[in-house]
Amino acid sequence: MKKRIPELCTAALGALCLLAGAGVFAAGGRPMLFGALALAGIGCVLLVLALSFHFGGKAGRRLRRGLLGVVAAGVLAFGALEGVVLCGAQSALSDAEPDAVVILGAAVWDGEPSPVLKRRISAGAAWLAEHPDVPVVVTGGVDTGETVSEAAVMAAALEEDYGIDSDRIYLEEQATNTLENLTCSIALLKEAGLPAEHLLVVSSAPHLARVRLLAGRCGVNADCLAASVPGGIEYRAYLYLREAAALVKSFFVDFPLSSG
Repeated sequence: MKKRIPELCTAALGALCLLAGAGVFAAGGRPMLFGALALAGIGCVLLVLALSFHFGGKAGRRLRRGLLGVVAAGVLAFGALEGVVLCGAQSALSDAEPDAVVILGAAVWDGEPSPVLKRRISAGAAWLAEHPDVPVVVTGGVDTGETVSEAAVMAAALEEDYGIDSDRIYLEEQATNTLENLTCSIALLKEAGLPAEHLLVVSSAPHLARVRLLAGRCGVNADCLAASVPGGIEYRAYLYLREAAALVKSFFVDFPLSSG
């Protein structure tokens, strides 16, 4: 029985990680998906490790070596993705004035913009104040736990806190992810008879690599304006790590309907 203690403890810990991941996702929904997947991944690794203890001998050693190889490859791949996110987390503005500004939504807390959303609104408003003839689309629907659309909260803040004329603001209140933010904003501008070939997209710095990827798939020339990330080093690290995983998902899954 003593020989089975490492196997049983490792299996129990793996099962707990899987349960914790399910609990995190059940409690937090889509915003907590990255944390839930991370816990699930750790759980799977521990369960395979427990299985190697169970087999023992050469089979167990082969399984552990294979597991180590998979983990090492995963770490290297994730590091490369993180490099892409970090390199993309910079503003990139061309000399030509864009057709419109698109400010991407983020969480709303009790009807007020969250710290992340405040930074996006502030960055967009500063640019809009210097370019009074450019319209702006605020995009974001009602996400999990929210009672008012992100677009409505952003529009109110632009008007009341920054003095942006309401005639310049277009509300897109259906989107719930980045791809929808872009496709719905482009459709809204075209329905209003406005050009949408060259956009300035405002979002948090870690988000911009994915914004560029999806804007290209939508067929628009997109400049990017980086909003700073609030909070301490732990929260900023979480956002950058989460974006690496989100970049993989968007690369394989997120395509505009018109593309296919």
